[in-house]
Amino acid sequence: MSDGELDRAIEVFVHGFSRTRSRTYPYLAERVGGSWVLRDAPRRDPAKYRREEWVGHGLAPAELYQLAQTHTRGRYALCVVRADDEDPSPLRNAYRELGFRLGGAEPFLQHRLVDLPAPDPSIPIERVTTSAQADLLREAGGPRLPEQAFAEDGPYRQYQAVLDGVPVGWVASIEVATDGSWCSEMFVVPTQRRRGIGRALLARMLRDDRDRGLRSSVLSASRAGAYLYPTVGYERLGELLVYTPVRRAHPRRDGLRPH
Repeated sequence: MSDGELDRAIEVFVHGFSRTRSRTYPYLAERVGGSWVLRDAPRRDPAKYRREEWVGHGLAPAELYQLAQTHTRGRYALCVVRADDEDPSPLRNAYRELGFRLGGAEPFLQHRLVDLPAPDPSIPIERVTTSAQADLLREAGGPRLPEQAFAEDGPYRQYQAVLDGVPVGWVASIEVATDGSWCSEMFVVPTQRRRGIGRALLARMLRDDRDRGLRSSVLSASRAGAYLYPTVGYERLGELLVYTPVRRAHPRRDGLRPH
């Protein structure tokens, strides 16, 4: 894996995550210095701003912190992508010295859309293309879908596994401009796990990704997902580390809330 490949995967991540958070209000991905920032579009009421996510790879901890501290509107977290060949100890020590704690760590993975898993005809997987399907998904606890999810050639594709008329698992593929897709909100209801439903969902989604001419699918994995995704061909690129402040900064001059 090259730095360029990891940088492209990070770009897929920030644009895909931006779209998932934009369902209720635009949550934009912007370049600031050598980092990305994910945050709300301007609001009239600063108190309504959601937490910003400052995403960096290859930046010194003090540099990413300074970028965020200088340009933030309020609360933020630092999201650091560490390649697997990078020693994690210096990073963790540096962010601790800056007053941050590690709030979470997730494997960062990519599928190159070759050697795809075979579909399982015993598990029905459907793409959600109608309001009726979307309503069933919501009733089962799934996500609220944007209107663009129903467009045949749109960038947002939602899939669900349906047993006895009830959705029991779902996943979405969100295409971005870099010929990649972000795999979003993979979930199987607890009573239906260990039956191959997650694998079947991913097999359908990945084949559609390839058929649409995409080059890669990117995701960050939960602890449970970290065991599933490699079995269908995802490869680990590194780790996504989320750092949050442990102490309050001095109030900013613009009067917004300190982070």
